Amino acid sequence: MGVMGRADIFDKAFDILRKYIKTIVLYILAFSVIVFVGMIVFIFLGAIIGVNLSIAFLSGGLMTNVFLISIVTLYILFIIGFGLCFQVGIIKIASQEFLNEPIYADQAIKSSIKSFFKVIRVIIAAMFLFLPIIAVLAIVIYILSPKIEQIVLFGFQGQIPFIIFLIIFLFAAIMLVLSYITILSFALHAAIIEKKGGFSSIKKSYQLVKKNFWKVFGCIILFMLSIYAIYISLQSFLALILGLVYLIMKILNMQLDYMTFMAQIYSFTRWPFFMVNWLVISPLLTIMMTNLYFNQRFKKEGFDLVLRLEKLVDKKERKQLSDSLQT
Repeated sequence: MGVMGRADIFDKAFDILRKYIKTIVLYILAFSVIVFVGMIVFIFLGAIIGVNLSIAFLSGGLMTNVFLISIVTLYILFIIGFGLCFQVGIIKIASQEFLNEPIYADQAIKSSIKSFFKVIRVIIAAMFLFLPIIAVLAIVIYILSPKIEQIVLFGFQGQIPFIIFLIIFLFAAIMLVLSYITILSFALHAAIIEKKGGFSSIKKSYQLVKKNFWKVFGCIILFMLSIYAIYISLQSFLALILGLVYLIMKILNMQLDYMTFMAQIYSFTRWPFFMVNWLVISPLLTIMMTNLYFNQRFKKEGFDLVLRLEKLVDKKERKQLSDSLQT
């Protein structure tokens, strides 16, 4: 156990997936049942809120409108928090490879549910710190909006410099948002594994990213592209198999329209393909990010040495206990 390169992080992620595939699949299936029940409740509450919100806006009561908007904001916050809680279980399962703490599916589910309000605190802290960026972007967009409206109404003639400026601004805004997301990459890991609060989790994530920003940013992009490549490869493999089956059928002089054949086969293979993607491929990104989190801690804190010492102490204590029982 030590500092890993990009290839090692990839290999470790697939090794973790292979070793704990049963736990991961059971966790995802069980959590999905909880999500399904939660969705029914959220839809029911959403319908009630939607009706009351419509009535409130029609009545024009300011305090009522503010109250209902706050309710909707909390409602959306809870949905986002519940979605991120799914990541908690995968993080716990993947982290046992480093922390030597066995985690089973039921423990991962309990950890996800118990961490709900901790996840909410991280989200609120992240939103609070992002407010200045939102304010600046909103002010710039408000200033540029008359010019943009003029271009939409009268065309691009004579507006090339402004369009170039607008493209540069949009690129800068996108990079700013991506930079913020990169800084927050390990906030959830710090909250769950190190049991930190909202702002302290973000601070810890910033410390792990600091001085390695472009490496972390590049790794995240590479991880996402890799997951997408796996997904596309499976689709291409499936299309190849179907093409070969259709070719064999044509050689056997079976009369079948190609588009009809592909549509029928796709309807049968869609759900198995979805299940493979959902249960096996989707957890890979979280596992890779967990590996990257520990790798950053190994680099910056020497955390791998701490884990090695803990393992040696644990072995020594077990040996002493075994010797005492024998005597």
